[in-house]
Amino acid sequence: VTLSELTKQPLNQFTLTLAGPFHLVPALTTCGATLAGSSSCNAVLIYTPTAVGAQAGSLTLSSITPGFTPVTIPLGGTGLAVGQLTVSAPALGFGSVLLGTTSGAQQLTLANSGAAALDGLAVAASAPFALTGNGCGSTLAPGSLCTVTVAYTPTTAGNSTGTLSVTSTSIGVSPVQVALTGNGLAPGALEVSPSFLVFGSQTIGQPSLTQPVTVFNTGPTALTLQPI
Repeated sequence: VTLSELTKQPLNQFTLTLAGPFHLVPALTTCGATLAGSSSCNAVLIYTPTAVGAQAGSLTLSSITPGFTPVTIPLGGTGLAVGQLTVSAPALGFGSVLLGTTSGAQQLTLANSGAAALDGLAVAASAPFALTGNGCGSTLAPGSLCTVTVAYTPTTAGNSTGTLSVTSTSIGVSPVQVALTGNGLAPGALEVSPSFLVFGSQTIGQPSLTQPVTVFNTGPTALTLQPI
């Protein structure tokens, strides 16, 4: 708002008084305690809604200069309700999972703790993690909950990281990201040595000499052997 003194008389003890949910921005406001004659200053205001719907306020200009009549400028704005997106956990860890297999699914709860519906709700997981269930529609009403499930299918050995992203097209709603972690394990590999045994000729009914067979696990993961 640009405020001008059109006469040559200065306005002493010049004050700006705000009513309602409106505030001056001091760093950008150039009006001081005196407004010189034939000069102007800028008052920069912001509106911070405190309720849903139309809100009124005013900016009143005052001075002790004789003959000055206070000036009141009406202000108005409209407060909009917004949704508030939250999730039940900031991260999900799936531990160690064999390559080529899928972990058990983990559940995540989404909530709208705001005063307006969350529209255009979308949930996506980055590979090698994937959604295995999505109980959330495209809209989440105020005060409502919904759940999604996520699983991990490692494709390479070692640590894996990913992100579960939850977004909404509603105004004022920030996206939420959940960190996903897991560890891919290469399976064990069974080898025997020697690869074949020859016992030669043996008298019927007489046991041969024993021959050893060595079993190796050349993979990084332990193997459970069934008894023979």
